[in-house]
Order: sequence, then C-alpha cells, then structure tokens
Amino acid sequence: MRISEFTPEAKNIQAAIDGYRNGDICYSAQYTLIWKGIIVDRADSYAEFTADRLARLDRYLEVYGPHWLWWESPLKAHPNDAPRQSRCCMLERNIAYHGLGQYYIIQSFWKRADWVRRLPISTSATLPPELEANILSTEEGLIYCQSEGPKLAFSSLLDSGATFPSLCQVDFHFLGIDANNYAAQTVESLQTANGIVHALTYELFVSPLDQSTMESLVDEDDAVWPYHPKYLGGLCPVTTVINETTEPDENGFIPNQRLSGLLPFLACYVTSTPTRNNIFLGEDRNDVMGGHKTPGHRRWDISMPSRQTMPWNIFQTYRDPKIRFSHRDGVIINEDRNDIRHASTTTTYQGQATERVIQHNPRAECNEAEARRQAEAAAQAPPPINTV
Repeated sequence: MRISEFTPEAKNIQAAIDGYRNGDICYSAQYTLIWKGIIVDRADSYAEFTADRLARLDRYLEVYGPHWLWWESPLKAHPNDAPRQSRCCMLERNIAYHGLGQYYIIQSFWKRADWVRRLPISTSATLPPELEANILSTEEGLIYCQSEGPKLAFSSLLDSGATFPSLCQVDFHFLGIDANNYAAQTVESLQTANGIVHALTYELFVSPLDQSTMESLVDEDDAVWPYHPKYLGGLCPVTTVINETTEPDENGFIPNQRLSGLLPFLACYVTSTPTRNNIFLGEDRNDVMGGHKTPGHRRWDISMPSRQTMPWNIFQTYRDPKIRFSHRDGVIINEDRNDIRHASTTTTYQGQATERVIQHNPRAECNEAEARRQAEAAAQAPPPINTV
C-alpha cells in the first residue's frame, strides 16, 4: 500500500490513526466516518451512509467545510464476514484443456467525485490550507471537480470469493484518479490465501456489461424500472490488486489479476446449468431463464454422454418465456402477467375463501413515485410573477 501523496487524504488517515490511539475509534460493529480530519459520524452499515450520500456530504460541507470522505470499517466483525480477496474456479469446459476453465466478466467502472467529496465552485473562495496545494482549476478559475470521469471497461475473473471488485494501479490512473489530487475512501483489510493484506480502496460506480456488445444489461427502451439508472450495479468499494504482476512470464503472458467481487451476483439475475458452459446475467428473471438457457435434467459427469437439446434458433425465434411457479400443488402461484410487461402476480390459496392476490408492477410503482415527486416539486415552486 502506498503512502498518501494527497494532503486531504493524509489528513483523514492521520485522524483515523489518532482515533485508534486515543480511543475515539473503538472496538465496535460500526463504521467511523471522517471528514476534514474530524470524526463526524458513525453508521451501522455501509448502506446507511450510502443511501443518503449526496445529502450527507452537503451537510458535512455546511458544517465542517469542503473536504473528502474517509471511512474506517468496523473492528467487531466475525471472521467469516470480513472482506475477502481470493480466487475461485468456475466451470467452463470449452475453455481449458483440463475441462475446468474459468469465467471472466467485463464490468464498467467510472468515478463520481461528487459522491465522495465537496469543494467550493471557485478558487476565489477561501480554501483549507491542505486543499490549496492540490486544487485543480480551469483557466476561468473554476474548481475542476472531475465529477464524472471516463467510463472504462475491464475484464475480471468472475469470483464470488472476493468481496469487492479489484483493479490494478494503472487502471485507476486511466479512470482519472490521480494520487496527487484525488483521495481514497479507506484502507480495507482483506483475507487472502496468504493471510491478511491491506488494500487502498476507492468508491466507484461499477456495472456488469453485455460481454459481446459492451453495452448495459438494461434495455433503455424496455427497462423494468424506467425511472432508475439504466444500468445494473452502482456505488461500490473497489480495492487495488494485491501483489500485482505487471511483468510478462517466459511465454510473454501477463495474467489478469482483477477480480469481479460479489457485485455481479448481487446486481443481476444469474443462472447456471450443469454442462451448459454458460452463465447468464440479466435485469429480469426472464432474461436468464428458458429451455435454451436452463435446460432440465442435466448432470456434470464425464462418464455420461452429452444430452441433446432443442436448437438454439428455435428459442431465439420465440424469445424468452413467461414464467409460472406453482408451489405445493398451487397453494402459492407466482406468474408473469401476459398483459403487462415486467409485471407478475402472486396468488395464495387460489379459489378458496382465504385467497390472496399480490400484484408486482415495477413500472407502475416508478410512475407513481415520479408523479409524487413532480407534485411535491410543483407545490414547493414559487408562484408565477404576474407581469400584467
């Protein structure tokens, strides 16, 4: 792990070190949040200080002034809950000569400085001393916040044994993260096969991509949640690759040491079938299911002959299926609606006195939420000026 070259980052790190020394950061199950070298908050989970991130940073800016966010992970954690960075093998029989190849996934990464810091708009504003030496500005004297840097795609080993995605040091450079003017958010202690290591960690937006087209897995013209971002994933801690190898071996090969982390499994619907040699990821369950994607009665056994399935083009013609699950002979039925896309119905005890029907319609929920938002905005808007 490198020594901080960015003064605001170093100030937050020193505050964390001082907190451990004087007992302000104690053995607890909470995150400790640091801003401008001050312990400003605690949180019971990562989600707690991420769900309201923008409003939270605005509040820190108002109370403490411009700076960057740094957080310390809980010390009181079960060993099995600690972040990990270890490799695991996935079956891809068509790749490796020994029949036990690996899966790789392409994910998009981009930084959003407005989610981790607050700075004044103009360099004419009063800046903390530690920011003056590292500030970037335009010729017009405006702070260059680099709010949304380049979006780049990197191939990683699909690995559920790694908690967070990981990138090489040079990858962060290509993403526009310069150690001289951009701060990390924490240092994570990661459990690996060779023991515990410490990795500098940045919060980036991460999204799995279609492996052939390099596009989002969300169809902008047919999104399940139309008023939500048109990608799967979101803000996620990203660690640096440990013991990075950049020199080629005797065959001129440089191994891909990036790990996907758990995000693809958390952000996507995922299916895998024995001997199918494919993993499918998508926004909706219909994207990853069907007779062509999850054929039945498969078993991975080298002593068994391969089973034939219906030709792929037949399924491609009729597209993905409507899905119906029947539990306990129809006591619980969950099925996609034929009249509304991306909507389903759950029915219990159908046809009986205790029958209950629950409708699931993400688009309707989004439309209702958007209508409420617009109504609230209209109510708060100042009355129009009468020019007569």
